[in-house]
Amino acid sequence: MLTFTSFNDAQSIVSCRETLFSLLSRNNNLREALHVSIRDCRAIEARSVISSSQFSRRNDLIQQSLTAATYLSQLVPLCQEIDVNMDAAAHFEVATTLWRQGEISTSVQMLQELCSRTDLLKQSIQVGRAGMLAQLVSTSSSKKNQAHY
Repeated sequence: MLTFTSFNDAQSIVSCRETLFSLLSRNNNLREALHVSIRDCRAIEARSVISSSQFSRRNDLIQQSLTAATYLSQLVPLCQEIDVNMDAAAHFEVATTLWRQGEISTSVQMLQELCSRTDLLKQSIQVGRAGMLAQLVSTSSSKKNQAHY
């Protein structure tokens, strides 16, 4: 996907996509002219913010990832109003970013809460339980390794 482009080009693409769908989400006339629903716009906007957060983390831009994850959390109520359920994805992004920032205990607590949820399959933007469990195991084993040194 974006692996063969330069960092700056890829960052611009991710940012522009996020901005485009944010604008479309807020502009009814533009959505109507393009024949796009508010639900589709919000869902794509949320996915774009997730991509931005992930892209930032992969490039060790943790503050940018945290900013994107925070914005994603702010989108949750707007998305819920139109039946786009993505709160689990937002929590997962925050937890993952906090983990990368060194806030391990907060991240583990958030991931444990997510793993215990029974509505994950009903989310519009799904988060895999296996990925969360793998991250918890990875975190637990890194804590054990640090304790031995």
